[in-house]
Amino acid sequence: MSDFWKDIKSTANKASKLVSKKTKELSKLGSLNLKLANLKMKKEKLHTQLGEMFYKYNKKQKLNIADKKIVDLLSEINSLIKKENKLKKDIKTTKELNK
Repeated sequence: MSDFWKDIKSTANKASKLVSKKTKELSKLGSLNLKLANLKMKKEKLHTQLGEMFYKYNKKQKLNIADKKIVDLLSEINSLIKKENKLKKDIKTTKELNK
């Protein structure tokens, strides 16, 4: 009878450790997905700002692609795209490790 309770205790301990591990993994995935969503929103805002700048400059017929504001926005957008791609890769890796 004693072995029966030891087996139950052992099984319960293993199950709780597995649940804890999976919870941490899901939490990490959730965090990465949230960061990715935030980067996408920021990128969309920058695209909007860039479009507004092009519209204003084009309306005034003073479009200068080398304008510092435009170059800075494009640089920030490219940086966000790189971060976004890295996060996507991290998410994919995390999902594959958790299979």
